[in-house]
Amino acid sequence: MGTSETQAQAGSVFYNWLNEKKQPLERAQELAGHKWPGITEKYIKVNSQQQWELINKFFPI
Repeated sequence: MGTSETQAQAGSVFYNWLNEKKQPLERAQELAGHKWPGITEKYIKVNSQQQWELINKFFPI
C-alpha cells in the first residue's frame, strides 16, 4: 500500500468508524452502504507486530 493510500484511509470516515470508534465490521459496512465486506475490510488498521507473533507461534523457524 502506498503512502498516499495510507494517508487517504487515515482521513476516511470508514477508517475512523473501524479503528477509532471500534465499530463492528458489519455495522461499518452497513453505514457505508458497501455490499461486500472486503470493501470495508481494507480500512481496518493492521497490527504488524501482532501478525508476526502469530506467524512465529504457529510456524516457527
